[in-house]
Amino acid sequence: MSNSRNQALKVFRKTNPLLAVAVGIALSLILMCIGDHEIWLDEAHHFLLAKNATSVSDLISAMKYEGHPPLWNVVIKLLQIETVGQLQVLSGLIMLVAALVIVLFAPFSSITRIAWVCSYFFLFEYAFIARNYGLSVLFILSAVVIYTYNNRALIPVALLLGLASLTHVYAGVLSFVLMVFFIWEASRHSVHRVSLIIPVILFTLLLAIGIYCSRPQTDHFVFEYHSAEVHSLRRLGSMFLIPFKAFFHVPQFTSTQWWNSNLLLPDWKPAAVMVGTLGWLFPFFYLFGGKRKYVILFAIMLFALVVAIGLTPMPISLRHCGFVIVAFLVCMWLSRADSQSRIESGKWNTIRNVALNLFFVVQIGAAGIAIYRERNTTFSHAKSVADYIIQKGISANQLCVYPQYAGPAVAAYIGAPIFYAERNTYGTFASWMLNEFYIDEETMWERCLQQQKNMNRPMFIATAVPLSLEHEKFELFELIRFSGAAVQAENYVVYEIKPK
Repeated sequence: MSNSRNQALKVFRKTNPLLAVAVGIALSLILMCIGDHEIWLDEAHHFLLAKNATSVSDLISAMKYEGHPPLWNVVIKLLQIETVGQLQVLSGLIMLVAALVIVLFAPFSSITRIAWVCSYFFLFEYAFIARNYGLSVLFILSAVVIYTYNNRALIPVALLLGLASLTHVYAGVLSFVLMVFFIWEASRHSVHRVSLIIPVILFTLLLAIGIYCSRPQTDHFVFEYHSAEVHSLRRLGSMFLIPFKAFFHVPQFTSTQWWNSNLLLPDWKPAAVMVGTLGWLFPFFYLFGGKRKYVILFAIMLFALVVAIGLTPMPISLRHCGFVIVAFLVCMWLSRADSQSRIESGKWNTIRNVALNLFFVVQIGAAGIAIYRERNTTFSHAKSVADYIIQKGISANQLCVYPQYAGPAVAAYIGAPIFYAERNTYGTFASWMLNEFYIDEETMWERCLQQQKNMNRPMFIATAVPLSLEHEKFELFELIRFSGAAVQAENYVVYEIKPK
C-alpha cells in the first residue's frame, strides 16, 4: 500500500468541516432519541453484571458463563455506569465517535461517508441497542485509519485489533484476518521481520485473553441448546442467508415484531435461499472494480464470519450479521486508500455505483424504519412492568419474574434484586446460562409460595409465558397485561398470588 499515507492525508484535507458538524448534529439528535428505547435482556444482563461486581477481578470471575470477551463489561465497570440512561448515552457516544472516524478519515466522497454513517447498523442497531458491538466497530475502524496513514505503525494497529478481539468473538475473527493481512503486507514491503515480533506478540496475547474469557464452562446451557440443528440443512440455509441479512435488511414495519425480521425474505426456505444469493453477489460485484487482494481479503473475512456464526449453536441474529457490513466497509476503505488500486471507469463503474447506491438506499431506509418504529412502539415491556411495580408501591423482593431470561431488564429498571425461581434466590442479573435453563411450572410455584411464606407478605409474578391459572393451593389474580413489544419474549402479564 505505497503512498497510502499521502492518499489518506489528501482525503482528510478535502473533508468539509461542515460535513462533520452536520453529521455530529444529526447523531446528537439521535442520542436524544435513544432514551425512547427500552433495554432488553442482553443489554440489561451485561449492565447489571458490571454494576453489581465489587471489583474488576470479581467481574471477570462472574463472567465465566458469558461466552463473551470481557472488555464491554469492564468499560461499564470502570466508568461506573449506574443507570440505564447512562448506559444508553455511553452506547450512543461510542457510535458517534465511530461515525466521526468515518466522516473525517474514510477515503470516500462526502455523500458516501454520510451514507455509511446513516446506514442501519451504524445508526440504529449498534447505537440504540447498548451492547459491545459499537466498541468492535470503533476499534477496527481506528486500526484501519492508522494503517492507511502509516502501514509500518503495526504496534498501535495490533493494539487496536487486539482490543477489538476483546469486545466480541466475531470481532476477534475479523481482527485475526486483518492482522494476518497487515503482517503479510508488511513482509512484502521489506519491513524487517524483527520489527513484526512485538505487534504479533501483542495481538496474540490480547486475542488469547479474549478466547480464554469466552470459552463456555462445561455446565453451560449452550451444550444442550439446539445442538441437533447445528449441522442440519435448515442451519446451512440460515448460514447462507447471513450476507443478505447484512446487506439488504428491511424490517417488517407492519409487524409488532419488526426487530430481527426481514421483509424481503420469503417464509419458504428454498425461496429465501434463492433471494439470499444476492447477498453473496453484491459485495464481490462491487469490490472487483479494485485490486484483487482486497476481494480475496473480503472473501476470507466473509467465509470466516459465516462459519463462525453458523457453527455457534445459538440463533443467527441480525446483530451478528452486521460484522459482514464491517468487513465490507474495511475492504472498500483499504481499496480506495491504496493509491495503486485502480478503479475502473466507464459503464462498469457506473453499474457498480448504481449497485452501491441501491445498497445505501436499503440501509438508510432500514435505519429510518427502525428509528420510527422505536419511537412509536415498545421495544420491550420490561420498563412497563418496573414502572407498574414502583407505582403500586410493590417491593422488589415481592416480585418473581418467570422465566429467568425475562427478569434482568425488569430488575435494571427497578434498580433492586428480584426473585428468580430457577435459582431459588434473589438477584438482579440471572445466572441463566447454566444447564438448568428452565424449571417446570410446579417447581416455580412451590418456590414462590415458600418465599411468600418466609416473608409473610403478598407475592407477585411477572410472566413472559402462558401459565396455568387453576391451582389447588392458591389463586392467581391478573393485575395488568403488557403486549405488542418488538421483543416477543418480553411481553408480560403481572399476577398477584393469593393462598386459598
